[in-house]
Amino acid sequence: MGQNQKETDINSTLSVFQTIIETMEEGVAIVDKNENFNYANLAAAKLFEIPNDQLPGHNLSEFLSVDSFNFIKNQTALRIKGETSIYRIEIITQLGNKKTIQVTAIPKFTNKTFAGTFG
Repeated sequence: MGQNQKETDINSTLSVFQTIIETMEEGVAIVDKNENFNYANLAAAKLFEIPNDQLPGHNLSEFLSVDSFNFIKNQTALRIKGETSIYRIEIITQLGNKKTIQVTAIPKFTNKTFAGTFG
C-alpha cells in the first residue's frame, strides 16, 4: 500500500470518527487543566443551552455552583493521577436552568503531562 493510500485511509477514518462524535446524542467535551472548554459537540452545547460553537472558551465554573466546582477540582486532582471517574453533577445552563448530568471523566495527557479531561 502506497503512502498516498495510507493517508487517504487515515483521513477517511478520521472523518468517520468526527461525524460520529459530532452527531451522537451524548454530550462530549474536552476541558483543559484549568477547566476551560476546548471542544464540545452539539449534544454538549444543547445540555448547557448555549449555541453549539460557543462553549469552547467558557470555563466550567460558569455553569456550576461553588460547591460543585470545588467537587470538580477534587475530581481533576484524580485525573492528574491518571484516574477515570463516573459521577453525577448539577449544572446551571446559560439560560439559568438546573440539570443533573452524568459525567465519565477521562484524563487527557500530552507527552506524559496532564493536559485536561475528556468527558
